[in-house]
Amino acid sequence: YQQASEVIEKLILKKGSIKGLTYNRNINVKTSKTCYALVCETLKYKSVVDQVIEMTPNLDKEYKKNKTMKYSLMIVMIYELLFSAHQSIKGGGHAKKTLLQYQTQINSALARLKIQKRCKENIDLLPDHIRYPITLPRYVRVNTLQGVNAVQEAIDQFKSEGYEMLAQQPPLTKKLIKKEDGTVEEQSNIILGEKEFYQDPDFKEILVFHHSIDLHDHKMLENGHIILQDKASCLPSFILSPPKGSVCIDSCSAPGNKTSLLSAQMGNTGKVYAIEKDQKRCGTLIKLTKRSLCKNIEAINDSFLNLKHDDPKFKDVEYILCDPSCSGSGILDSEEKLEEEKRVKLLADFQLSIIQHAFAFPNVKKVIYSTCSVHQVENEDVVERAIKELNKDGEKWRVVNILPHWNHSRGLPIYKNSEYSIRMTPSKDFTIGFFVALFEKID
Repeated sequence: YQQASEVIEKLILKKGSIKGLTYNRNINVKTSKTCYALVCETLKYKSVVDQVIEMTPNLDKEYKKNKTMKYSLMIVMIYELLFSAHQSIKGGGHAKKTLLQYQTQINSALARLKIQKRCKENIDLLPDHIRYPITLPRYVRVNTLQGVNAVQEAIDQFKSEGYEMLAQQPPLTKKLIKKEDGTVEEQSNIILGEKEFYQDPDFKEILVFHHSIDLHDHKMLENGHIILQDKASCLPSFILSPPKGSVCIDSCSAPGNKTSLLSAQMGNTGKVYAIEKDQKRCGTLIKLTKRSLCKNIEAINDSFLNLKHDDPKFKDVEYILCDPSCSGSGILDSEEKLEEEKRVKLLADFQLSIIQHAFAFPNVKKVIYSTCSVHQVENEDVVERAIKELNKDGEKWRVVNILPHWNHSRGLPIYKNSEYSIRMTPSKDFTIGFFVALFEKID
């Protein structure tokens, strides 16, 4: 309870993500999984728990006056008492003793709330967008640097472990869901058994599994044969697709998944300059790309904006991947969504500075820009601002119509050629929210 409480407290203060705060702790994997599940379920019911606290006389005073009963700990324990499978608080301690003094009032508050909301079951208290969450499948990218038969070898290994490979993508379930803003959206989910998987119809090196499958300890992950990477996150590298022997920059490269995919597409030839300004994340980048057998990557621990355009090292750079820091609003479990207009605007200005810096390398031919954001200001607006600035003295660059026959969501049609970009959405494309645009120099 204390561990879950500490994670929630930091989430409220926007000091990390759920996974980062639960799995980057000095506790074993099993405990981390338990903590992660408890945090997720508590947050799921947080709005209901807050109403229960408000409806229980004097309960809010306990975490204001009692040093052993923090607000974050209180909501974890009330979740356990009211909404968990066992509906009881485990263990002992002063906090439990304090809370159980209010147990009758807490149960009474819940009963009154259900009457007010005309709900029969506890789960009916949750709004649609929480009650019917989008469950994204688990995407596994096979590392083709492991050999020409890497994909088939991975498939055979999973089959030997009892997984069944389906011949094609399975059918979908569709449901109309009332969103947080009150609008109604059709939401689809893939019907996939826990021991079933299939090859992605667009990219054959991507295998798709049930969302509950945990492969973090799988031997193929540990030896670099597979990489856990959302399909949408693979798009920038797949679309940029630098030819063998070319020179490329990944401008904001950690943790290295996109970088290793660039390396694989280039057949470990040429050069990929992987730029990462954070020293710790740069270490992660080096470790993961080495595990993936990448031999054409040079990691540079510096800000991309500090790179000199006249540095002889970069004179042959023709392809640049720009995936700068963004609001993360496309990630379903992100507790760091920066909804404040001012903060998103600052991010957009930074993103624009990254791609403008990319355009200034003397021999660059293509620049790909991506975010895991759903905000127009970080996506279509940045692309429009960039192309206007690039072409103010004549048409020198164009936005490329990416994968014109792509059977997925396109960019919002608000500017000329905005629909040339790709927008991946969880409810339609079964990936994290993601945006990709490709710029190409006109000969």
